[in-house]
Parts: sequence; C-alpha cells; structure tokens
Amino acid sequence: MGTIYHFNQLTRLEFQLDASDVFMSCELTQKGLKTQTHFIISHSELNKILGNLQYFNPETDLFAELEITQLNEEVCIYSLDMQNGGWNNEWMNAYIFQEKYTEIRA
Repeated sequence: MGTIYHFNQLTRLEFQLDASDVFMSCELTQKGLKTQTHFIISHSELNKILGNLQYFNPETDLFAELEITQLNEEVCIYSLDMQNGGWNNEWMNAYIFQEKYTEIRA
C-alpha cells in the first residue's frame, strides 16, 4: 500500500488480543513540520512492527516492556510506551505498510 509519511519516532502501541484494530501513535514529520498523530493498523502490521522493534533493539526484552491493563475478566489492554527510553525507531522512516491503515484526525 505504501506511505507518504516520514516517521521520526514511534511513541505508543496499544491493542487488545480479541480486537481487530491496533492503535499506533507516532511523531510525524510532514513538509518539515513535526506533529503527533495516531493510526489504526491491523494485527498483521503490528506483528511486523514488533518484529522490527525487536530486531533493531536486540538488547530490549520487548514483552517485558508491555504494560498490561486488565479492564475486566475478559478484556485486557496491552500497551507499549516508547516515549521514554532509547528505542531505535529509525527504521520507521522507510517502513511501508502492507495493509490498509487509517489516520485518526480530530
């Protein structure tokens, strides 16, 4: 599908295992301006992004970094906050989405 965006920093991933969509936040540079933006992506894209995160951050235990919030007996939200810490996200600048994604705008 491709992308027209130039990502500077992936800042947050949030998902439920039983939901079809994943929430992704990132700092985005477009025409020289930096903005915080949000996307809805698929779990397939999440798997690719998590794979790249682990590959480019081999010293980090990715799953130990996941924050788990139990909402009730059936619903559990997983989040990965990457705003603090030395995450290597430079690879996101060249990342190409293979599936449909949606930018969330206010």
